[in-house]
Amino acid sequence: SGLNQVRFSIEACDVAPGHLVEAGLDLFEVYDSITVGIPAMNATHPEIVIVPNPSMGQALLKSTIAVSEYAVFDLSGRAVHADIASSVNNEITLPAQLPAGVYTVSVTDINRLKTVLRWIKQ
Repeated sequence: SGLNQVRFSIEACDVAPGHLVEAGLDLFEVYDSITVGIPAMNATHPEIVIVPNPSMGQALLKSTIAVSEYAVFDLSGRAVHADIASSVNNEITLPAQLPAGVYTVSVTDINRLKTVLRWIKQ
């Protein structure tokens, strides 16, 4: 069955032929996006939440610890928004212009610990 297989492919190239090409992979993440509608349990940082969730438009990412960066992914794993956190009060407004759907929000705190949350936008 194709459900237990993963294909991973990387291509590095240079626009001008004849040059030595060097490439690196800095980050590789795998998300389980099969289950929807169940709140994410997060033992690492229970103090990071998305409210309201589900939301009709604007939602806030609230944290009791300082956040350094965050990214929003659709169910196919494509990054649809990413930003460096610049919030003074640890509240970040998630992008309201995204279409309705289920999203994964990856949050990295100032200690480089990552928390992954699900966000349902109606």
